[in-house]
Amino acid sequence: MVLTITNPLKELDKAADEATSKNYSPKPPAKGNSIAIDNIRQRLEVVYGENATLVTKQQGNRFKTILTCPAVPKFL
Repeated sequence: MVLTITNPLKELDKAADEATSKNYSPKPPAKGNSIAIDNIRQRLEVVYGENATLVTKQQGNRFKTILTCPAVPKFL
């Protein structure tokens, strides 16, 4: 199973950015987000070992997350 999630990054304060240029720059992800992402990676490792990955990256003004893990069978 592969799950891809993309989210826009917050823009810098408009007034502060206009002082330097007309283009808005995305804010980098907050440091606190790294703790949550690391926690998810650790949980995936406990359950799936090396069979699961969680990759995160910034692409332009978007934050992208790709989760890969074995499909879970449906239980009735």
